Amino acid sequence: MCSVQEKTRIPLSWILLVSQSTSDMFCNLKMLGNIQEAKCQLVLHCNGGTVLVSKKGDLKGYRTVWYYPTGIVNILSFNNVQKKYHVTFDSGNTEVQGF
Repeated sequence: MCSVQEKTRIPLSWILLVSQSTSDMFCNLKMLGNIQEAKCQLVLHCNGGTVLVSKKGDLKGYRTVWYYPTGIVNILSFNNVQKKYHVTFDSGNTEVQGF
């Protein structure tokens, strides 16, 4: 567990698999190729408010994802990943792991 006072940041090399997300969103430019303006914008609602995301990039071995350079974490939507790959997990493992 992390203390709010520690100001711990999730490493930019991590990719989180998020079951509540409907979009794949990356902030780490080094993980993406072919960054381009998207044909439309994504309205992103998060705990920091609402922002417009207008760029996309290719995540090698996966697909095109949204690119938001001022984001704080790289996210893959569980729903999108399971459309491409078979995903398994242990829901009985309740151990909290810190970073």
